[in-house]
Amino acid sequence: LHPLMCKTRKVPDILRYIHTLRYLKPKQIIGQIKKPLVLRKTPYIPPFNGNPNTAMCLAIDSLDRDEGYLQRFSVDALLHGEITLLNESHSVDWSTWHAADASSLWLFNLNYFEYAVALAARYRNNGQYALYEKFKEYVTLWITANPVGKGEAWHPYTISMRIPNWLICFDLFGKSFSDDTAFCKVAYESVYAQYKALTGRV
Repeated sequence: LHPLMCKTRKVPDILRYIHTLRYLKPKQIIGQIKKPLVLRKTPYIPPFNGNPNTAMCLAIDSLDRDEGYLQRFSVDALLHGEITLLNESHSVDWSTWHAADASSLWLFNLNYFEYAVALAARYRNNGQYALYEKFKEYVTLWITANPVGKGEAWHPYTISMRIPNWLICFDLFGKSFSDDTAFCKVAYESVYAQYKALTGRV
């Protein structure tokens, strides 16, 4: 059993860890030792020299605009800065991108940006520019509040979830995004930084 699964059995900590370690391969043990060291280190991000206009399109209508998928998020609430994830709503301090009373799992989901796809899908349906402006606001706030390598936002898993969601949104917002050259540049620079950070923390 994993140590966390043994808590209800009142097994001493050292025995739980010994029981777990005996089943790990050497490379898994090395990985467990290296992981916290790698995650604490701020990754080096080389300058971005790419051309955002060559970005690939990722949106798939049958998936990203599926009503069942999008029903998890209230677009009207999102427009007012209210986010419900995992059936829980928390007050987010957008200057730090943190909610004091939220679990780590909820904060991970906040950083995935899946809810932003709901904004983009609604925009694709009705062209309401306020939806794009709210997406732009969320992304800009996220970039400002999350310097490279800090907190849940830069965990490898949250990066690997967020990058595709941002790219899907860029695609769905179409010319509103591509014609917004200043924001487009900032957003793609951030995607690049996130990708480079991820490649150093696979």
